[in-house]
Amino acid sequence: MGFLLEYRDDWGMIRPFFEGLSEGRLYGTRCPLCEKIYCPPRAHCPSTGCNLSQTEWVELEPKGVLESYTILGLSTQGHIDELPLILGLVRVNGCSTCLMMRVEAERDELSCGARVEVRFREGAKRMRDLYAVLIG
Repeated sequence: MGFLLEYRDDWGMIRPFFEGLSEGRLYGTRCPLCEKIYCPPRAHCPSTGCNLSQTEWVELEPKGVLESYTILGLSTQGHIDELPLILGLVRVNGCSTCLMMRVEAERDELSCGARVEVRFREGAKRMRDLYAVLIG
């Protein structure tokens, strides 16, 4: 005997980030006190002295730097055909934080500090729908 459980995502104060994904736009949040930009977004700034001030939304250019990466050789059964899988930490230009996402590149092309462009899969709704490609 089974049952159907329906739910909807309610992202609270960071909802604009996920709405932006479906429009092919990348958003972050900026603290009006220290001016740090966060992507993934944060509703309140955690920096010392900001007293958790509420952040404001900014649209970001979907380009940045590959700060770090790892190559996965093992995966769950549903992703075996995707191996090897490259995951990277991407710092979007101007941001204080990094996003983790899939990097579509050949192993020998990878290097920390490489310039990347963030792209959106068709019908993007979640962070896993973002991926990065190397740019010149």
